[in-house]
Amino acid sequence: MIVSGDVCKINQRDWNLIIESENETSVFKPRSDNLSRVIINGFKGYISLQSLKWLSVHKTDIAILDVFGNLQTSIIPRTSENGSLLLRQTDIYRNNNLRIKFGKLLIDHKITSQKNFIDNLSKFYSIDVNKYNTVIDFTIKQKIATINELMAIEGRTTQAYWNAFSQTLKQEKVEWSGRDGRDKNNRNANNFVNASLNYLYSLIQHIVRVSLLVNGFTVKIGILHDAYKSQEPLVFDLMEPLRYIADLTLIELISRKEISKRDFTFFNDFRLLIKTEARNKLVNHFNYNLSRKIKLENQSFQVINAIDRYVQLFKQSLLTGRKWNTLPNLNMERNDSTSIRNKILLMTPIERKVKGINKSTLWYQQQALRVGKARKLYTPSIRKLKD
Repeated sequence: MIVSGDVCKINQRDWNLIIESENETSVFKPRSDNLSRVIINGFKGYISLQSLKWLSVHKTDIAILDVFGNLQTSIIPRTSENGSLLLRQTDIYRNNNLRIKFGKLLIDHKITSQKNFIDNLSKFYSIDVNKYNTVIDFTIKQKIATINELMAIEGRTTQAYWNAFSQTLKQEKVEWSGRDGRDKNNRNANNFVNASLNYLYSLIQHIVRVSLLVNGFTVKIGILHDAYKSQEPLVFDLMEPLRYIADLTLIELISRKEISKRDFTFFNDFRLLIKTEARNKLVNHFNYNLSRKIKLENQSFQVINAIDRYVQLFKQSLLTGRKWNTLPNLNMERNDSTSIRNKILLMTPIERKVKGINKSTLWYQQQALRVGKARKLYTPSIRKLKD
């Protein structure tokens, strides 16, 4: 659970945990509710000692972030490093062949998640998917002898992904110059897209970090990312295939016209600051996407729980050589594909009558589409449009 809002209060009352934010109050009963983690991004309020004990007994992790998404402090009551796993991580990091083997797996998972996301976006936006696939297919065929060469491939495929992603933003009439080294830092983001992505990535970072620690990993020993360049390289390794969830969350809000550059301002040190209402929208929709169901190992998991299982399978892959499969993608919750939207926009009064579509319904849909707003179409309307 991610608690959003400037004010947050966490207390225990009648044996229940009470979490209050500005817009919502949640009640969790003892021993019956699945509350694995609490992430707080407010900067006012309190956490009582009774609630800390409740959270500790229920093995619930707590993280407190600042308004930019940076981790301020955390309490993780259920961690213990695994000795055999530490030795295995060390062996892999020191062995070039093993490091490349598992590094390839991580990059394959990242490329798969990005490719699936771009394919999904192409149903609603005009994206040159063939050009993107050509770059990916050519790049992954390159021979790899060192970890630096592997990282170069990761960089080229990521750039191809951002080029495709930018076509989506352009059609949403959002100005975006891309992501470079400075934009990836919360302190230096120069536009609302990068500021939003950085904030959402920080949430994914904490979720992955906790999952790794709970499973006995040492986060200071990575595979793709060098230990001396990052404080927690393994966290950045494992979050790479999951970053698209942040990209999905943002593009869905942009398509609904629920977030724009007007929702951002500058902090007193000229950092771009997300206003409270927009931050709440980002967090709430991100929470919603984490609660959606995906299939993993022929079982249905909420995304947040699937991430934990994904990390467990990674652990088994390192220790036993078990096959480590990619995590299935979430898709955009839209049904107004490009072809459907064109049919609505170009529909004549005669066609409307033949298909039995209400005059005011068609007018409303056309007006919404002309201003670029994503529309949810209900089954009867879709059936009539396809007939």
